[in-house]
Amino acid sequence: MKKTISTVDELNEIINGEWNDVTLFTLTEEMKEVLLASPMVDKEYMTFNKNTVWENHAHTRAQLLLVIAGRLTHVVRGDEFMQEPNDLLIVPKNLVHRAFSGKSKPLLVYVFYKK
Repeated sequence: MKKTISTVDELNEIINGEWNDVTLFTLTEEMKEVLLASPMVDKEYMTFNKNTVWENHAHTRAQLLLVIAGRLTHVVRGDEFMQEPNDLLIVPKNLVHRAFSGKSKPLLVYVFYKK
């Protein structure tokens, strides 16, 4: 189930919080812009072609993925988390997950790592 983030305070709690499980949020346009401007996270912009697959992997820092266009699906412990534009997915550090882009093209994603 997606949770909507609509205030800066809610967004700051997300950015500064500790995460133990995968969580899916929908951002308002305003919150998306606040996140993109935040100095609290490292940002990387990526574009992927359709049918891109990322095999099982994990990261040493929490990963936040914001879909700008297209769709992205992550699979964690057998659960699927499908993101559409303005959806923010949080994957805790060291959590094994895999992902695929499906038939969307292009898939545009901002990846954030908690500092």
